[in-house]
Amino acid sequence: MGAYLIWHALQWLGYVRRRLNSDPGFYAPKAAVLCPCKGVEPGLERNLVSLTEFERQNYEIFFILASGSDPARSIIERVAKNSRVKAHVVVAGPPSNCSEKVNNLRVAIEQLPPEFEVLAFADSDGRPGKSWLHHLVAPLGDVRIGAATTMRWFIPNRSDLATALLAAWNAPVVTMMSEKGKNFCWGGGTAIRRSTFEQSGVLDEWKNSVSDDYSLTRALARNNRPIVFLPECLTLSYVETDFDGLMEFTNRQILITRVYADKVWAPAAATHFLYCLTRLRRSPGAEAGLSSPDSNLSAASALRHPGFHPPHWRDGSTSFRSFPDYRPGVDLCAGDGVHSVPVPRKFCEFAGYAKNPLARCDLRTDQPRADSC
Repeated sequence: MGAYLIWHALQWLGYVRRRLNSDPGFYAPKAAVLCPCKGVEPGLERNLVSLTEFERQNYEIFFILASGSDPARSIIERVAKNSRVKAHVVVAGPPSNCSEKVNNLRVAIEQLPPEFEVLAFADSDGRPGKSWLHHLVAPLGDVRIGAATTMRWFIPNRSDLATALLAAWNAPVVTMMSEKGKNFCWGGGTAIRRSTFEQSGVLDEWKNSVSDDYSLTRALARNNRPIVFLPECLTLSYVETDFDGLMEFTNRQILITRVYADKVWAPAAATHFLYCLTRLRRSPGAEAGLSSPDSNLSAASALRHPGFHPPHWRDGSTSFRSFPDYRPGVDLCAGDGVHSVPVPRKFCEFAGYAKNPLARCDLRTDQPRADSC
């Protein structure tokens, strides 16, 4: 078992490295970014703002609510008003014979004008980086591809045990995705050609579904359309929870997987058990290790460079939120006299800073420091 896990890990890391060194190309069709929202969660406004900051892509955003009285509406309307790209607020109404999220997506897609060639799905609790959408859409230039997908990476907002366990529980899901395996779509980061979506009959698959992503996966599998996993698009999600929230989230994920993807359930259970067994031997805050603010290369680069560690502030914590001047849009972690953290070479090159593997940039100004960049 140990030899197999090492072999699998090396294969996975090899794929990550190849993806990080790949050029996404110039494929940039008009895309509709669809983001269902419900309620006010920590960091909601900053998460939604990140969806308005994508570069190198022609797109519009559709924020979708089930009810016009949703408490998140005022935040969504403020973000839409200040967005540099065209943003829409869609009120889908109550669901019928499907989950609220599935209904939100169905209504929004049915109302889309015909000029949108690509559908990109995002979640309101994710915080993707500026090149996320371009990288996510790029593989669809190959018409044989069914969909391109990525996965979330939880970053604890606080250092309590329940939040750390949530991050640890979620982490091994990423390693279930691979270059040639039977990948599945993740609802918080999937892109698909609209023509493929329609030809695969996804709207019909959604009619009586509670899971948007597993039903999308089923529809593509039925039509023999492959799903490409993009580790360079890992989406950071800043989380905090208690034990009730931890049990609710994990039970829901286990139940949905058991119902919609029974062939995935057994290996997923084994993977989670082995991973959590090893992670529990580390400190509760260990999952904060991939806490770089830009998600396009941050999590994948950190996996590629095991020496990449989170900054430690004066109060001894590792949470970016604890630093009063921190802005999540900043691309690199680094030193302004308060803290100092090395940045991997590839990460620095990708962000457009100096090609110095120990370059540092100022969080206060979002600019490279003159003494090292």
